[in-house]
Amino acid sequence: MARTNKRGLVIAIVALVLAAVVGTWFVFSGNDDTAGDPASPSPSPSATPAESPTPSATGEQCDPMGAGFVPTEFEMPDSDAVTPVLSLGRDENDAAAAPPKDASHTTGWFNEGPMAGSTAGKIVLTIHTYRNGGALGNEMYEDGPKKVEVGDRMVLRDENGNVACYEVSAIEKIWVAEYDLESDAIYDWEGDPQIAVVICWDFNNETEDWDSRIVYYADPVNDGPSGSDRSEMPAPTNGPTAPPSN
Repeated sequence: MARTNKRGLVIAIVALVLAAVVGTWFVFSGNDDTAGDPASPSPSPSATPAESPTPSATGEQCDPMGAGFVPTEFEMPDSDAVTPVLSLGRDENDAAAAPPKDASHTTGWFNEGPMAGSTAGKIVLTIHTYRNGGALGNEMYEDGPKKVEVGDRMVLRDENGNVACYEVSAIEKIWVAEYDLESDAIYDWEGDPQIAVVICWDFNNETEDWDSRIVYYADPVNDGPSGSDRSEMPAPTNGPTAPPSN
């Protein structure tokens, strides 16, 4: 009888242990809706993203300043103006040439100066103004329908997808009679990178010529190399001797 009682006690203990194990399993697995799904991997730390080019006003990416490129298109997005660009040298007055007379909405790039997107000097661009109106230069200044203001964007592109973006930082009037040939107001090969967009203004009916130039200075949106890494272009031995003209 004692043996039977002892055997029954052992069976009871074993049953209690089994019940405890089964209960524990239900507690930790029975109420988890995702228990059957594979474990999600822990997110690995991502590398610090490289600095992205700055978007232009049109949403495209602006390249950092570098070796430069020959521009084929000029855009002023804030003024809703897009023009083709012609590569031009000097005119008969020894100045940066303007586009052909009938090219009212075309931009000239002075190809003896820095290229678009270069890291030093002024990229000289010329645009026509007509005495009776009708050219892009007439529309850009004073109360013109495409008036350009400080803070506006300017974008130069080429056919290979290069994009150089600038922001207008100053608008200056230069009187031809006071123009200093030794200054870097328009022509500059070594200074900080800038665009200098030149239009004629103040038509003189007596001389049938323009008495002033309006210059739009625009600084790069993306910085580039400085110091010894700048792609300075050597100035010509005999630089232009006159401001651009129509």
